[in-house]
Amino acid sequence: HYIAKDGDKDDSIDAAKLAELARGGFLREVYHSTDEDRTIFKEWVGIYHDRVREQTRQKNKIYAIARAHGVILEAAIFKVDVWNCWRNEIQDAELRMQLELLYKGYIAVAEQVKEALRQISRRRKKYDIIGYWEELPGLGVVRAATLFAYLDTPWRFKKRSQLCKYCGLGLERSTSGTDKKGRPNKGSLHLAWQVNRRLKDAIMGATTNVIVGENPFGYQYRRLLKNGLTPGNAKHTVARKLLAVLWDMWKRNERFDAQML
Repeated sequence: HYIAKDGDKDDSIDAAKLAELARGGFLREVYHSTDEDRTIFKEWVGIYHDRVREQTRQKNKIYAIARAHGVILEAAIFKVDVWNCWRNEIQDAELRMQLELLYKGYIAVAEQVKEALRQISRRRKKYDIIGYWEELPGLGVVRAATLFAYLDTPWRFKKRSQLCKYCGLGLERSTSGTDKKGRPNKGSLHLAWQVNRRLKDAIMGATTNVIVGENPFGYQYRRLLKNGLTPGNAKHTVARKLLAVLWDMWKRNERFDAQML
């Protein structure tokens, strides 16, 4: 805001304000990988997630257009053979033309998703830790590759709390004002908001899978519930434990060992 919304703005003014912020210690470092292969791998992971999001958007658009004309579609309609049989049954010519156009876009994006996944699957073989992570319950190719690509190195964080906050699992304290006697109000804890959403989606998705299975993480989740924790707090506790295990495996470049828990 100091640069973009305060007074005149041009290159020389922006540079001077940026220097002022740097001297005052108000700028945060931004991490960039120095490994070109890892940078390219991260780009492919990003392309995959972008194409998956676009595929979902295309599918929802087809659902919406059909529903607006009173046609309810089932999920199986997006299979090519089912679609080829079903489209001839559409009586409304305009609706048929619209859906065919949108379906072509959906198929094109679906092929892009497959190609991006093929690239990820091929390139991940260079990194042993991704294969070690895939051996854990709840972590497949995509989630393991996403964690690896967006964290880049285990030595990026000095403390586990920093890693948890970056992945959206850490807690932040906030407080404001005083009570009637002038004493500061008690602070409240909440999950950090400024986080990497793709990392959070990957680790929470893995946690959702592991807590229902017969594995050390599932046992821990059920033990926490028995001890009185709410399902949400217990799930986030297990997620932090899972993330800590992945971090420890990465630093040691070792497979999972139950003793890590």
